[in-house]
Parts: sequence; C-alpha cells; structure tokens
Amino acid sequence: NDTATGASSSACNNIMSVNYSAKLPSGTSARTVQAWIKPSDAGCRYFMGYGTNSLTDGSFSVGNCGNSIIVRLINEDHSFFSPRSLFDGHWHLVTVTDSYAASTGNKITAYVDGQNLGTEVSNPLQTPANTGLTIGSTPSDCCYYGGVADAAIYPTALSATQISALLTAAGNGVPTAPGGVTATPSANTAVVKWTASTAPRATVTNYIVTAMLGSKAEQSISTTALTATLHSLPAGSY
Repeated sequence: NDTATGASSSACNNIMSVNYSAKLPSGTSARTVQAWIKPSDAGCRYFMGYGTNSLTDGSFSVGNCGNSIIVRLINEDHSFFSPRSLFDGHWHLVTVTDSYAASTGNKITAYVDGQNLGTEVSNPLQTPANTGLTIGSTPSDCCYYGGVADAAIYPTALSATQISALLTAAGNGVPTAPGGVTATPSANTAVVKWTASTAPRATVTNYIVTAMLGSKAEQSISTTALTATLHSLPAGSY
C-alpha cells in the first residue's frame, strides 16, 4: 500500500498532491482508500482522491458530507449514511473498498470506525494508470477543512476483519454492545434500559434507541443516559 503523513487545514492552502512511483490501482482493479479524518465543519468535502475528470467513472475520490461518506467517480456519486456523528471533534477511520466482477458488477463498500455502512453497485471504473494522489482535496476540487492522517491506498478490497484489525492496531476499537437491555411496555409506550458500553481509549457518551416494528423503524431517540422512553408507538410487536 502507499501511505502519506497527516495534514490539517482550515483554508485552501494546505493541500498535498503526490505522484507516487508505485502504481495506484487503475481500471477495474480492486482497491481500498482509507484515512483518519477529523472534520472541522459538516460541509460536503473530499479528503483524498485520484484519477481524472476527463473519463466517465475515471476518478475515485472519498469525502464526507454531514454524517455520510461520499464517493465520487465522475458522472456517478454514491453516499453512505453513518449513524454516528463525524463532526464531533474526534478522529474517525474512514475506509472505502471497491471490487469488480463481471457477474456482480462494481461494488463499493464504506466503513466508519470499522462499522459497515453498506454496499452500492456502480458502473465499472475507468481510473487511469499513473495518476497522482491528492490528499486534502481531489484532483479537481478545493478543499478539505479539518485533519487527514495516515492516508493509504491498498491494491485490494480489505475485508471487514482486516479493517477491524487496523482499527485495533491503532489503539481503537468498536464499542461493546450495551448490556442488560430491558424494555418495559405500557400503552403505546416503551421504557428501555441498559448498562453502559465500553470502548478502548474512550468513553461512550451517546446511545441511539430505535423501535422496530417488523423491518420498519417507527421511532429513534438519541440519549446520553442509560434509559430512554419511546412514546406514541403504534400497536404491534416490537
């Protein structure tokens, strides 16, 4: 893989463009784009990318827009929503993998801090060979506001296990699931309680409680407490 050191910027004067001697993944070759990011605003900005704008699906750029990870291919953009805030003053590991097979098409999968945000299918990529990697922007855009560190391109689509291992190696990890979860129902109401989650080198400060009626999310509550009350729930089995 090719890696680059960290950078931080609050204006359009701190962009790094590097032409690596090693070839970056091109054409429909598998790849993983990864970096630690610490956004300084919630705007839609790209923090790294390479390729060209002169070809359809000739670019591969990754950024964040609010709580979503965005991938630009040129003439085709993809977005992956993250349930956790990216603009929270903390560093987050963003990973985007890409793989192509004639039978399944081109598949793009996004992760935040090891959590799989889903997979989308795109047209086959046409990323040209021997193009430089831009960090803190894309080859045609300005600019990323915030920090970017340990940017890397891997010539393979990393597995979820490999991504989790990289997160752990950095001294971080996915929080444990809340324990002792109980739900006490009453008329159109449910009181949910649990014990705290834990995470390496951090304190879990926020929880999201969602009432699921079958496959439909009826209501969600964000809380810093270890209990939540959901009101006005339709009748049914949750």
